Amino acid sequence: MDKIENKIRGSLKNCTVKDNWPQYESFSAHVDSLSDEILKHKKEWLDTSDVYSIFYDFVYTAIRTVISREKQMEGKLWEILGEEKSQELTKSLKDYFSSIPRTFYIYLPIPNITRNLPNPIKLSEDMSLVSFQNAEEVPGGYGHGLLAK
Repeated sequence: MDKIENKIRGSLKNCTVKDNWPQYESFSAHVDSLSDEILKHKKEWLDTSDVYSIFYDFVYTAIRTVISREKQMEGKLWEILGEEKSQELTKSLKDYFSSIPRTFYIYLPIPNITRNLPNPIKLSEDMSLVSFQNAEEVPGGYGHGLLAK
């Protein structure tokens, strides 16, 4: 993670902003290197275009927090954001990349199953089937689909 953090920091320090937009040419070589390092550990879940998209989205969002749409800024991203916000951005990117893969819970109504199943039924190493008698029992709450009344 230290290598990834250093590569994120280097990418951010080399990133230039023109008309409030990060300039691809200024960070592409550094994000390529960052991507190579991340994919050593995360290639099952990410590819290079994912790393670029995540990096770009985080950078653009950070720019929007310090520059209004009416104002046009140019310069080095690190200087525009300032030391504190730049360090926060570095940490946010590092934390985001390290959080992949994430555990997801997906709840699907299965109307033809009318009795409570033994909990849980393990379908694979990463997937189990769990039954709830009442919608109130679903962790995080249960919402109906878009077409439900």
